Amino acid sequence: MCVLTALMMLPRSAASPSSSGVGWQQHAVFSDVLEAANLVESSGVCSLPGCSIPHDRFMPVLLRAMSRGYVKDSVGKYVMEGFTSGFTLGVSRSAVAGVMGRRYFRNYPPAFKFRNAITDALIARVKKFKTLRLGLWSDVRPALEAVEDCALFPMGCVPKPHDLKVMRPTSDHTKSGWNSHTVMGVLGHTLDTFKRVSWLLKKNTFMYVSDVEDAFMLIPLASWVWWFFLCRGFASYKDCEESVFMHLFADFGSRGMPGTFKLFLVDVVIQMALSEFVLTLPVVVHVDDLACFHDDEEALNEEMRLFQLWSTLVCGVGWKLSKDKKAALLQLFCGFWWDSRDLTLRLMEEKLAIYLDCF
Repeated sequence: MCVLTALMMLPRSAASPSSSGVGWQQHAVFSDVLEAANLVESSGVCSLPGCSIPHDRFMPVLLRAMSRGYVKDSVGKYVMEGFTSGFTLGVSRSAVAGVMGRRYFRNYPPAFKFRNAITDALIARVKKFKTLRLGLWSDVRPALEAVEDCALFPMGCVPKPHDLKVMRPTSDHTKSGWNSHTVMGVLGHTLDTFKRVSWLLKKNTFMYVSDVEDAFMLIPLASWVWWFFLCRGFASYKDCEESVFMHLFADFGSRGMPGTFKLFLVDVVIQMALSEFVLTLPVVVHVDDLACFHDDEEALNEEMRLFQLWSTLVCGVGWKLSKDKKAALLQLFCGFWWDSRDLTLRLMEEKLAIYLDCF
């Protein structure tokens, strides 16, 4: 049996994503959940409508990068299994089965104060098939009695770092108990963006900055994990009762998610691009923001264009092209203005004002 065939036969999640699964399939509010779970069981998690990863193009290139030594075998197998059965974010099924029970939490006050922002975010996920709307809370709650272990996590709301007027939902998977079962292992990492950029940004070096589109939502969850990624929110501005939503893809708030995304983007996708000689210039990644460096402006812009096209077609990674910051000697990255002309940097004006106010 060849290596490709063996890896393609990695075990998939059972059709029942619940820990017990007894009876929940009979409830009409879970009909979409059952359909999605059966699809994952029969065709793999990349067959979900919301998954952008082109499994048949992605896997062979990843295997080639592994054979060349660009991607560690342990990392490659972790990512391959994730895009076959779904990612578990460092939590084992046995750790939560029969332990979590049914946990329901109300959203925090900011989520009600900015309820329209929560609604916009949830409905956007639903339209992209990243999340299922199960129905009104009053209809879903009785049906959840058929699920042995599940968690309805609370949501909050905070301003976006680069646009303080826009509110972004937050997911508290610590309160729900999910994060306490996370085993970091290979998911543990530290961010050293400042040091890396300082080292790479030489005199009169150009920097190009780009942002991954939907970032964490690229990561599909294992079907049994869906039951711990339930939340409540209003399905429209006019609704008086909250609906229940189920995330099929990751969100912000899970302890193991940053490490999982780092393995996917930094240790796999970028290494695949290096292996294929699509990417030849040094890059620094800060969560979902990427900076690339070169002393030639046109060459840098062209290489980033080709890399973005390749990563979208082969890896399913989209980019916020309208927000791209083309090659420049004075560039904004991670809240700082980096100036390679005189090798200085300064804070963003908005952040400086906030800091001064706090002081």
